[in-house]
This record gives sequence, C-alpha cells and structure tokens, in this order.
Amino acid sequence: MLEQESLISALKAIKVSPKKAGIPSPIRKFPTVLLILQRHMLGGILSPLETSMPSVVVEIFSWLQTIAAQDPKYSAIFLAENYAFLASHLRSSSLECLAEYAESAQKLSDSSVSAYCAWIVHCEFEELDNFLKQVGIQMKNVPAHDIQFTQSLTRQEMRKVSRAFSPQLMDKHVRSMHSRIRKHISPEMGMFWNVWRSVQNHTLKLHQRLCDVAKDCYASEGPKDAVAELTRLFAAGENGSMGGSDRVSVDNSAT
Repeated sequence: MLEQESLISALKAIKVSPKKAGIPSPIRKFPTVLLILQRHMLGGILSPLETSMPSVVVEIFSWLQTIAAQDPKYSAIFLAENYAFLASHLRSSSLECLAEYAESAQKLSDSSVSAYCAWIVHCEFEELDNFLKQVGIQMKNVPAHDIQFTQSLTRQEMRKVSRAFSPQLMDKHVRSMHSRIRKHISPEMGMFWNVWRSVQNHTLKLHQRLCDVAKDCYASEGPKDAVAELTRLFAAGENGSMGGSDRVSVDNSAT
C-alpha cells in the first residue's frame, strides 16, 4: 500500500512539460509497483493492494491528461508514448483486475498517435489542408462546379496549393516530417515506425482529398503520379535511408 501511496504522491508533486517529456519518473515506477503487488499475491496477500490498484491506474490516467493539457501542441505525442508504456506493462501483468485498463491504455495510445500524425501532416501541408477545409465548408452551400468562382478558392489558388505534391516539394515535406518525428519521439519506446506509417496514411488521404476536390470542383485530375512518389519516399524513411533528412530545416512554429 505504501508503494501505491508513494506513486500517487509523486504524481501530484511532480511538474512536467509535455514537450519532449518522454516517460516521467512516476510513470517509470509503475512497473515496480505492479511487481510488488504480484509478489504479494503469490504470497497470498491480496485484499487492500489488489482492490486499490485500479483506482491507482485511474489516477495515473487522469494525471497524464492534466499534464498533456498544459501544452496542446505536444499533448498527443506525450499521451501516445505514456499510454503505450502503461499498456505494455498492464498487459504483462497477471492481475485480472487490470486487464480492462490495458485495453483502455492501448486505445488511448492509438487515438493519440492518430491525433499526433494528423497534426504533423497539417503543419507540413497547412496551406493545402486549410484550402481543402474551406472548399468543404463552401460545398455545403455552393454547387461543386461553382466553387472555382469563390474568392480565395479560384482555379489559380487550387493550382498553387496543389504544388505541395510536386516531386520537389514532396521530397522536402517528407524529409521535414521525418526529421520532426525523430525529434519528438523517445527512441526507447520504439514507436517511430508505427507513427511513420500512420503519417504516410494521413498524407495519402490528404492527397486523395485534393484529387477528389480537383475532379469534383475544378474538372482537373490533380497531381499526377504523386502516390507512387510518396510511397517511395516513405519507404525510404522507413528503411532509414532518408540521407540528410534529419538536417532538414523545420518550421520552429510547429516543432
């Protein structure tokens, strides 16, 4: 019981910033608490420890959300890493009372990874993403074929934002995202490849949105051959062959 109280006290006392926080020390102590609890169970000592452990997990989840809310820019990756850490150790525990929390932690980690990847892609393709969002808003009131006559959504503007998927800019964007993710993610968690694949999926969805809008609203095909080039670039990043990717200049407003 003392170990659990110590953990909760440490949570309430520590001051952490989500920015590159990794796994804070109180969370790192959690596996030790689980191990102590399991030893008590093997020795036939069950009651107060086993019954109070779920409340400790709930307290930890709540604390992570509180810390993440301090800096929305980094909240998603902070939550993704910490929930993944908890999910891994909860799954390895033999305590049946914690099984549901392992599943919850994994789902929270997965949703945080998705939110983080959506943010990464938005930062890299902000002008294009905002353009497509405005088109979506206008299409609620304006026929698709008339969108091109809307101020700031002209055919010329569509061509301008479409350049984001030109071969030269695609290479720059993919390298920049690769560098930014490397900067944000803690190597110890081994999450880079899952995040990288999710970023690829988000980028391909953005390209598909552009192609759909180009076809429906501007009678255009959109960027040609972009999917094959994006697939090649992301495969290079996954294989660690981005070359000088980690030296790409990154917009400080989004790092």
